[in-house]
Amino acid sequence: MRETTPIRGTATIVAMDHLKVAYWGMPRAGRICCLLAPPLFALAVGPSFFTDDGPDVWVIVGVVAVFVMWPAILVGHWRLSDAQKQVSYEIDGEQIAMRDAAGTSVAVPWTVAKRAVETGSGFVVKLRPAGSRWLPKRAFSPEGVTALRQLIKEKLGGAAKLAAP
Repeated sequence: MRETTPIRGTATIVAMDHLKVAYWGMPRAGRICCLLAPPLFALAVGPSFFTDDGPDVWVIVGVVAVFVMWPAILVGHWRLSDAQKQVSYEIDGEQIAMRDAAGTSVAVPWTVAKRAVETGSGFVVKLRPAGSRWLPKRAFSPEGVTALRQLIKEKLGGAAKLAAP
């Protein structure tokens, strides 16, 4: 294993970052349900207004998905102070380290990373036994994004779903 120079970056975390990590951190079935829940909710609610059967399971799933989960994530973001939204990253061959301007830090060793997915705006690293970390591309220089993509590929091999460089 080669010695890696730490990849450093900083970003201000925005509400969309929290929504993206929640979405991309879910299993594939969960992401599909999130996409299907609103139309299924609309289809299920329409007929339920005309029957005495009451709401079915899709109405409940739709209500939770649309009106509870996503707003709860946004409220969590809005409760953060400005200092907590200022995050710096230092990623090397041993760990993914993140620190906010308020002084809170977390370091996740690569040994607990099980999978990674690259999206147009960032990388989500899924962890064992649960959880994920969002690494927004805007936090890093173009060279840093390329180096991060290479490091993730080295650490996770086939478990890394990355875009072509």
